[in-house]
Amino acid sequence: MYSLEFVDGSIFVGGNPDNSKWGNIPNKLIKELQYDYLGKEITLTNFEAYNHLVKYTYMLATQEQVMTGVIIMVKEFDIVTRFCYDLIKNELIVDKIEYGKEYNNKPASGWRAGLMGEKTKFKID
Repeated sequence: MYSLEFVDGSIFVGGNPDNSKWGNIPNKLIKELQYDYLGKEITLTNFEAYNHLVKYTYMLATQEQVMTGVIIMVKEFDIVTRFCYDLIKNELIVDKIEYGKEYNNKPASGWRAGLMGEKTKFKID
């Protein structure tokens, strides 16, 4: 699903949406995040911070949680760029929002530090 390259050159490979292993990421500065999901590959490089969320909806009829989206976020100064995989509409939506309002108009937890200094880049294939 995703891999991280750290500033020291080491690599961390994440899991799947149900067990992303985001909480197991070593405490190292991230240089690049590569995320491959639903046939879309996103590469994000040289951002200040990185985050990953999975959205679920509770279905009353079945009494189950159903995954409805995956959100990848990067921070650059006070702006967060969100890459939202909408699993209901089967589309990728990209938008920007002020830091601190990135998830339901509130701050998101789980940010991992990156290292700014070089030009930030993102690519979607």
